Amino acid sequence: MTISKILRLWCAMALTVTTFHAAAEVVRPTLDALPKAETPELELVLEGIVDLGEWIEVGETAKGLRGIAPITGGEFQGRNGFKATVKPGGADWQLARTDGVWEIFALYSITTDDGVNIVIDNRGVAVNKSDDPKLPADEWYIATNPTFLAPDGKYSWLKQSQFAGTVVAAADESYVIVRVYEILQ
Repeated sequence: MTISKILRLWCAMALTVTTFHAAAEVVRPTLDALPKAETPELELVLEGIVDLGEWIEVGETAKGLRGIAPITGGEFQGRNGFKATVKPGGADWQLARTDGVWEIFALYSITTDDGVNIVIDNRGVAVNKSDDPKLPADEWYIATNPTFLAPDGKYSWLKQSQFAGTVVAAADESYVIVRVYEILQ
């Protein structure tokens, strides 16, 4: 049997066993006829205290006042007995925009009690929503979108979901309380 006959025979067999299904027509809805949206639930999965060093003013930039809040330590606890220590050396690279909103960009690492290192990238906004320009930091609106860089294994769940966070700053800004919620569907 020649190669061309083998190929023709193989193609005929493949076509015979392949079943073709007609694709259902997809109709795009209009905005006033969208399917009902379900509000996602949140589950608290981590909470911790992150210690901060003295704020370092970088200075005015084209986007606003830039400063750095050094991260000096702290600890986390959470789901399934999760425990970790915040390693010194990270920082919150803050930007006080000209519209009064503070951009948060905290990048730091934690080490779990079983020795696994995880990087936290926590970005968000801090806003004084009151009419009081001297409102203490512990009364500001602070919301974040934390992401995690964890090795494969026990802590892979940190890389497989979307999270929302809240931050409550101490009145003297020496620490923040960080809460991380998994967005459930």
